[in-house]
Amino acid sequence: MQQRTAHHNKPSFSMHTDGVVSSSQSSSDSFFEDEGASSPTLSEDGGRFDFDENLPKRGKDVESHYGNLPEVTLSAFDETNRKEDDIEVIKQRRFTGWKPIISAHCANQSCSELTINDVLRQLNVILGTTYPLDDTMISLLKSLMDKHPDFGTVFTYVRPLWYDDLSSIEGELRNREEEDRIM
Repeated sequence: MQQRTAHHNKPSFSMHTDGVVSSSQSSSDSFFEDEGASSPTLSEDGGRFDFDENLPKRGKDVESHYGNLPEVTLSAFDETNRKEDDIEVIKQRRFTGWKPIISAHCANQSCSELTINDVLRQLNVILGTTYPLDDTMISLLKSLMDKHPDFGTVFTYVRPLWYDDLSSIEGELRNREEEDRIM
């Protein structure tokens, strides 16, 4: 697994199931605190939830933006109230790193209970951007929120393309959604 260095004294955020975000300073200089027990809860390919190996180049370059994100820690205890040692799959016990991941609580937020501004604010915080709420953004997020029941699904579709020209990704998202339906 690839190690990432030069992340000394970066801000660190922990997401809790109640939506509270805790911050601290980290002096860790590796991508994962401990390669063994602290591996990511997400897939070995960098936590991507891509269902298409032929992802356009712009989506493949998205990980180059992750080094600027704050360190995030999610743990099985926070998510399930079970001791980490009780979780059989080691890689589901704890994740600490700079990849944009969200807690189960955040993922399960119903789109019907969120405003477009709420979704944009969460995406900007998680993905380290400052996109404004303009007509293009309203159209994009409204379309996603109308089609998908929760923030986690919206996040899954938009994350690989978030760092691109957002005015051009609606067509790409439609293609991905269609491929998803066919599967």
